Amino acid sequence: MQMAEPLLEKFKQEKIIDTPPDANLRTFNVNDILGDLDHDEHGNIVLPPKDNEGRITDKAGKETNPKGYLINANEDVIENLNGEKMFSKDDMDERGEVPGPFNWEKYNFNPHQLQGDVDYTPEGKPQLMQNNKGMYLDKKSRRINKHSWMTLAGQGHLVDVHGRKKFDKNQLTKDGDLPRLFNYSGKRFDIKDVMGQFDKDAHGRIIHKSTQKGLVDNLGRLVNEKGYLIDEQGNIIDVSGKKLWAKEHLKNGEFPKIFPFTKFNIKRVQGDFDLN
Repeated sequence: MQMAEPLLEKFKQEKIIDTPPDANLRTFNVNDILGDLDHDEHGNIVLPPKDNEGRITDKAGKETNPKGYLINANEDVIENLNGEKMFSKDDMDERGEVPGPFNWEKYNFNPHQLQGDVDYTPEGKPQLMQNNKGMYLDKKSRRINKHSWMTLAGQGHLVDVHGRKKFDKNQLTKDGDLPRLFNYSGKRFDIKDVMGQFDKDAHGRIIHKSTQKGLVDNLGRLVNEKGYLIDEQGNIIDVSGKKLWAKEHLKNGEFPKIFPFTKFNIKRVQGDFDLN
């Protein structure tokens, strides 16, 4: 089983986070710029009162703007791992919000990078392992939840293969799953229904199979480079073959991630697309 050569080269050049973010890659996730702040039961951030100097600071004492985004001395928005600049102060609106399309596509992620390395039953369900304390683990002994999503130990937040938080636990369903998403037509779907099944390499990256008809998953189904099920035209489909995303709506192989908690206005993005 080998990875297609162009994909192998692409993965070698893969970065943990794009700084500054590129809208055409659909990799920006708001959790990469949020300070260490509490969230309410709906997943919204809870800002602390301003200090004596009129600043808002997170639990680590780092300054944020009124949206909870970390800022440097110039009030540029920075990412929360290495402090690299993500957005210039001049790019932000009067409320401190990031510019479009990032302000309505805030939760980009690839589900394969959040899913643990697991085997599957003949019915396509993840086979989960548990340690002697009843905790779920993947094949690399990383903490996962009952839905096979990788979690921040003891906190329940979803993290990616690099350990970076992508979803707060209060944004998840009561049992820790990702809520169903919407497509541009308003149809709800479970993201697991558009994911292919793959083995993963030592770095947690999916291993495609290359065939004459294109990339396929372990079950021989057509997939795109990001691991989503597709039809022969490149549209993203679910396990029953229903078309959910037209190929022209994709960027970098990814579709917009529209959740119930996403502040999203279809008129801002639909343009001239046919949404049927």
